[in-house]
Amino acid sequence: MVSLDVDRIRQDFPILQRSVHGYPLIYFDNAATSQKPHVVIDSVTSFYSHSNANVHRGIHYLSNAATDLYEDTRHKVSDFLDVSDTGTVILTHGATESINIVARAWLEPRLQAGDEVIVTSLDHHSNIIPWHIACENKGAVLKWLHCDQLGNFDLVDLTHLVTDRTKLIAVIHTSNVTGKTIDLQPIIALAKQYNIPVSVDGAQTAAHSPISVKDIGCDFYTITGHKIYGPSGVGALYINNKHKNDFVPWMGGGNMIHKVSENSIVYGDIPFLLEAGTPPIASVVGLGKAIEYIESIGFDFIEKHEKELSLYMQHKLKDMEWLNIYGSDTSNSTIFSFNMKDIHPHDVAMVIDRKGVAVRAGHHCAQPLMERLGVSSTCRASLAFYNTCAEIDTFLESLHFCRNFFKF
Repeated sequence: MVSLDVDRIRQDFPILQRSVHGYPLIYFDNAATSQKPHVVIDSVTSFYSHSNANVHRGIHYLSNAATDLYEDTRHKVSDFLDVSDTGTVILTHGATESINIVARAWLEPRLQAGDEVIVTSLDHHSNIIPWHIACENKGAVLKWLHCDQLGNFDLVDLTHLVTDRTKLIAVIHTSNVTGKTIDLQPIIALAKQYNIPVSVDGAQTAAHSPISVKDIGCDFYTITGHKIYGPSGVGALYINNKHKNDFVPWMGGGNMIHKVSENSIVYGDIPFLLEAGTPPIASVVGLGKAIEYIESIGFDFIEKHEKELSLYMQHKLKDMEWLNIYGSDTSNSTIFSFNMKDIHPHDVAMVIDRKGVAVRAGHHCAQPLMERLGVSSTCRASLAFYNTCAEIDTFLESLHFCRNFFKF
């Protein structure tokens, strides 16, 4: 057992103290969004109560204070991702916007008809659709690196996909359906042989494991705040320094220019070039506090406790032969997608919700992967470091209740 007190940690999250339908809430939908600790909630309230002003353009006290808080978060994100140049970290509205920025402001201007972009069948729609739109706009080709039903890739297949027209490889770091974390090193090593940039969607990874973009060696990396115990509407994009001067404006407005005249515009530099308009300042402040909170818990604890939860869940699920489990067994997976035989996943989710258990049901914005798995949707239970083995037991009891409810 780990030494940190999970019961004490749970007290940091006010929503975990509530009941649903008369039962204690068991929140197993962390892959969709995580819950927020008091310190994050309080930081947003404190900003609006004591520091609210716009950033970067004012010279009065509150504007300077707000700017300091905003830029302090940029430094925290940089440290969180092991980035040495804070100017390569763009503060965005989330991972989806981050990926769209790369697609619209970096990739699309250099795409030509017949060029190619490689995506994978493990990817979330947010890491598919922006590339699809860029290809559609320029007459380029979207190519697919397919996984097997356990979520594994064959690097030989990637080798066969790569040509001299390949302009980008986009890959998810951790699947939001199977929970499998991809070994990026072979993919990036192959890409470097052909001088192909790699964009990584880290939305499902950042809450569970430390990330070093230096070690990963990718060209772009995206995270989102609401999955790492921070507010919604905020995220970050890392840009490898070698691409820093290759972006064009993707949205016009205040803050992203040096000078505007009637006949010309002199655009600003990265990161401000890609941060037009008033940003989600309070959410950015909350993101910084969420990173502080994660660091106060420590990834040593998070990884150890979540591995314990994962192994416990895997052990218990093996005895439930009336469930179909999707993806491979991995000791560090916090995501479990399953279906109850002959029962629609939406029905399962609704029945166990009456027991206070929150899981996700649907295609999880991963329809190409659903097609590979041979299903239209699944139930998904996803865990966080504030969850417990006792909650897993209650969750499994609710599945037994559901099975008996439908009498099969």
